[in-house]
Amino acid sequence: MLLATQTNLGSVWKGTVQGCESQEAESLGPSWSPTTTLTNCYERDGSHFLVEMFVCLLLIMCRRNIYPDLNITCTFDKTQNPQCPIFRLGDIFRETGDNFSDVAIQGGIMGIEIYWDCNLDSWFHRCQPKYSFRRLDDKTTNAALYPGYNFRYAKYYKELNFETRTLIKVFGIRFDILVFGIGGKFDIIQLIVYIGSTLSYFGLVRQSLSQALQK
Repeated sequence: MLLATQTNLGSVWKGTVQGCESQEAESLGPSWSPTTTLTNCYERDGSHFLVEMFVCLLLIMCRRNIYPDLNITCTFDKTQNPQCPIFRLGDIFRETGDNFSDVAIQGGIMGIEIYWDCNLDSWFHRCQPKYSFRRLDDKTTNAALYPGYNFRYAKYYKELNFETRTLIKVFGIRFDILVFGIGGKFDIIQLIVYIGSTLSYFGLVRQSLSQALQK
C-alpha cells in the first residue's frame, strides 16, 4: 500500500499547518480542530515503481504464477509479456483509464484480477493465469462522499495545559488481489454417460418422428 499523509492540528495556536495538504486557521481559545482546506500537495512520480505478485493455486496440485524459466527483468505487457507477474504501477492505472499521479494524491482501490483456466490432464497439462485490472472505488468526486481511499487517525497530547490532538489524514493506494479459476480433467465414465444420454435422446426423437409420419 502506498501512503501519503496530511496533518491537522487543534489547540491554542495561530498559524499555518503544513502536510500533504495545508490549511490556515486561527484559534483564540481552546478548540478541537480547525477546518481543513484543500491547497497544493507535494507531487512525486511513483508510476515507475514495480509490484511483484506470487500466487499459488491449489487444485490437484499447486500451480504457481512464477515459472522457473521466468525472466526476472521482465515487466507485464498485455501483448508482449502477458504471463509476467511484475507490474509497473503506471501501466496498471493506464489499463483502467486512470492517471497514476491523480490517484496518488486522492487515493484509490485497485483490483488485480487473476483468472486461471486449467486443463489438468497429464498428456496436455496447461494452467496459466490471465491478468486484468479494475478500479474498485468510486472515483467520481461529485457522486462519492469520500472519493478515493483515505482514513484518519489522531495522536493526543497536552500543550499549555490544554488537551491537544494531531489529526492525521492518510491517503493511499490499496491493491486487492481477486483470484478466479476453473479446472477440468477428462473422465471416461462421464463421457460414457454423456454418449448414452445423447443416443437415448436421438432414439426418442426418431420414435416421435415415426409416429408422426404414420398419422
